[in-house]
Amino acid sequence: MITMCMLIDETSAPPLRAHITRLLACSTASDIAVGSIRLAGLDLTAADVRSVRRCRILIGRLDASALVDLGRDSRAPNARMETLLDFLKSGRVQVRSAGIGAWSPDFSLYHRAAPGESACLVGAHYFHEPLSSHGPSFTVLLTDPAAVTTAAARFERLWRRSHDVIEPVIGAIRQRQSFCAL
Repeated sequence: MITMCMLIDETSAPPLRAHITRLLACSTASDIAVGSIRLAGLDLTAADVRSVRRCRILIGRLDASALVDLGRDSRAPNARMETLLDFLKSGRVQVRSAGIGAWSPDFSLYHRAAPGESACLVGAHYFHEPLSSHGPSFTVLLTDPAAVTTAAARFERLWRRSHDVIEPVIGAIRQRQSFCAL
């Protein structure tokens, strides 16, 4: 793999979502560390996650109100939530909360089967609109093996200090589906 560094912002073409889904689709494992996550905003397809054998998602803090809001968000189509629920229940996904642990900025790692073909995204992580609308929302794509190794080591340390929260996340998605069925 050629070492690369690419700066992506909210005006980039292709958008950040395309980079994330391409990296996932080409990876056997992914490690994602985000301060917060809007589950209703995730729109992954089965093809996006087909090759992923292990996905670890580390959330800075799992906010109960965010889980409740998932049940009220009418913008998240049921098919998208079903795909997310299937992926979470597949045994290939682990979700943990870091509680008082913290990091900045958000980062994610995408590991391929071949050595040296991993990538790391550092910065804003979003699918549609960035959290901030008051200026640029930068994300850097890195493939340098030393950078990926450094980020992976930090992820491992954060992961060891975190706790499992997959059941509340799955419960929130089920609640959202039953809410939409009414």
